[in-house]
Amino acid sequence: MKMVDTQLDIEIQQYTRLVNSLAEAVFICDSHGTLQLANPAMARLAGYGDSRKLTGLQLTDLFSGMAQPETWMDRAINHGMADEVMLRRRDGREVPISFTLSPVQPCCDGRYTLAGTAHDLTEIKRQQVELEKANDQIAADRQELARLNSMLEQKVNEKTANLTLAYQQLEEQNRALQKLDRMKTDFVSMVSHELRAPLTNIGGGIELLLAPSQGLDERPRKTLRLVQAEITRLARFVETILDLSALESGHMPIYPAPVSLPAVVAPLRMQLERLEKGNRLEWHIPDDLPYVSSDEQALTSILFHLLDNAQKYSPHGRIMITARAEENEVRVSVEDEGPGISPEAIPLLFNRFYRANEEDSQDVYGYGLGLYTARRFLEAMNGRIRAENREQGGARFTFWLQAFDEKGGTESK
Repeated sequence: MKMVDTQLDIEIQQYTRLVNSLAEAVFICDSHGTLQLANPAMARLAGYGDSRKLTGLQLTDLFSGMAQPETWMDRAINHGMADEVMLRRRDGREVPISFTLSPVQPCCDGRYTLAGTAHDLTEIKRQQVELEKANDQIAADRQELARLNSMLEQKVNEKTANLTLAYQQLEEQNRALQKLDRMKTDFVSMVSHELRAPLTNIGGGIELLLAPSQGLDERPRKTLRLVQAEITRLARFVETILDLSALESGHMPIYPAPVSLPAVVAPLRMQLERLEKGNRLEWHIPDDLPYVSSDEQALTSILFHLLDNAQKYSPHGRIMITARAEENEVRVSVEDEGPGISPEAIPLLFNRFYRANEEDSQDVYGYGLGLYTARRFLEAMNGRIRAENREQGGARFTFWLQAFDEKGGTESK
């Protein structure tokens, strides 16, 4: 019996050196579950300062959940075992442990020595709890997202229905506005046509009264000339309305063709120079200009509107009309010596119904249609127009038209 104990002591000493060198919590027990050896890591895990204090303790003293140690030990001896149990520390606190127990070898008397390990699962369990909380939060967030998506879908459907209704209402309003616009255009066109004939007749009658053969005194002649100027202005306004009405309805034919600019200017010059202050106009139109691609009636209207605008907004000083050839174009400018144009008004001058000064209606007659009409005519003939201020004072309106060579073909670029 003494020899058996000696051999067991030798084995335990051998295991002691091995076990104490391990960082993992390790212990050795006999087949009855009595601890024979524990390394310092096991002592620290169990809350004991000295590992020797664990010797002689039963596994059931340290680990909970071992109500039937005999059956449990038989399972460990035969197959080895691994499980999660609770380690009861010296201070009474329980720690979750990953526990293994395996037979090492039988002793000479048939008894077994078993080696066990204990791994602290506290951090892993904490992370599992955090992970479960995170999963629960994700599930809650998903539910909230699904709820928000459902609400969003409902709102989108409501907005879509509202937009559809609004779009239908806008379509109905647009159709009504188009109808009103056609009615307005038809009314304006009808009134303009009705005004044209009386104005022509009145103008013709005044022309007869102003004939030298009538022998009128200077005072009534001056009055008649004022009336004649107003009739001319109204007649041009009626023509402008009719032109715009035809342009916007697509019924006004524009036929650009080779046109002589001096030939177009001649009758307009004669007409304007007979009016009051017509002597302010200075014409610089060379006779050798190339033909331009233009509709003759449209070109006459463009020139009239630019000159009429210059006379209205520059009541004093010269008005210069110049033209010159530039590469494949002909450039025409109308310059005055008036107050010029405010910078913020320049981009808006060619808009319909725009007037640079809405408060000048008592002194300057205008409806914001002349420059708009000129731009529309030029666009229809692939031309362009620009407004700017002169360095020496006054305004300059310039437009360009495509030039033709002497044979009537377009000049190559």
